[in-house]
Amino acid sequence: ALPGPANDDDGDGRVAEPVVIRDDRAILVLSCRSCRTILGDTSTMVDMSEKFGNITVALVANVVVHSTQPVMSSVGYDAISVYLDVVCGECGAVVGKQYISTPTHMDGLRHMFTLSLDAITT
Repeated sequence: ALPGPANDDDGDGRVAEPVVIRDDRAILVLSCRSCRTILGDTSTMVDMSEKFGNITVALVANVVVHSTQPVMSSVGYDAISVYLDVVCGECGAVVGKQYISTPTHMDGLRHMFTLSLDAITT
C-alpha cells in the first residue's frame, strides 16, 4: 500500500500545502513621453524618488548613452556627480542620466539608468 494521501511526501498522513510566493508590486512598462517607445520596466528597479523626480533601473532598451560627453552636476541632490545623458533611441529626447561618478550617498545609482519622471510615461 502507498503511504498516506497522494501529496504526502513523508508518509505522516498530512498533505503539504503548496508554497505560494506573492509579489504585490505591479511591473510597469516605462516609455518615452515624446514618442512612446518602450525603454524598459520596473522589474529591475533600483530606486525611485518622487521628491527628485526620477526612477532608477538596472536595465533599459532602446536608449543611447552619450558616452563622449560627460557632464558634472553643480547643484541639487546630485551635486558633484558626473553623468552621461541617456536619450531615447527612437526620437533622441533626453530621458535620463547614467551616473559614472557620485557622492557616497548615491553610490547605488552609479552605472544604472536614472530616468526622469518628466521624460517618461507608464
